[in-house]
Amino acid sequence: MISISLNIGFLILAWIVYLIIQYSWSGMSKFIGLLLFPGVLIHIASHYLLSRLLGIKPYTALRISPIGESFGAGLFTSADTYKLSTWRLGLVAISPLIVSLPILILLKGLLILSLEYGHSEGALLLAWMIISIAVCGFPSISDLGFLTSNIIIKHPDTIIALILVPAVYILGSLAYNSDIAILGTLTYLILILIAALLGESKKEEIVVE
Repeated sequence: MISISLNIGFLILAWIVYLIIQYSWSGMSKFIGLLLFPGVLIHIASHYLLSRLLGIKPYTALRISPIGESFGAGLFTSADTYKLSTWRLGLVAISPLIVSLPILILLKGLLILSLEYGHSEGALLLAWMIISIAVCGFPSISDLGFLTSNIIIKHPDTIIALILVPAVYILGSLAYNSDIAILGTLTYLILILIAALLGESKKEEIVVE
């Protein structure tokens, strides 16, 4: 488990597999969510906190269902969400990635220190938390669906920037290593989405007299 938690590439792959399971196998998705509940809690907390910071009533934009069709939380569209600013909803949608990424970096550093000082039990706990956050703490299938339908498709310039993602990863791998390349690529994605969302907010503020 420790070796898995230290391999960022494998963690990203596990998250992608979990997204597929969320879409196709709700029972297994709930089971995984129960096993990796710290990631689910961080996912829910990130949505909730950013909703409150942006002045959105959490129940308006979030579906939290620990015993429903899916274990966890995600952004969903309803009659009420259409009245809200797209840029605010978009920031809420990517909040799990914004929150989980620095936590993963911190936990990985603590895990390396635990291994160096021979704290095996603490290392196992940290490894489990890293896996749980990487798998269940990142954006869910509903979060990604909202981003795709409401931001990426509406902004061709965002699509062009996303095409450069492989190049960012390759350059990072050549300059440093695969782990730093993945972290850099995720940071690049966050910046692209935030830039698109801020652009959306400026458009909404334009008043034509």
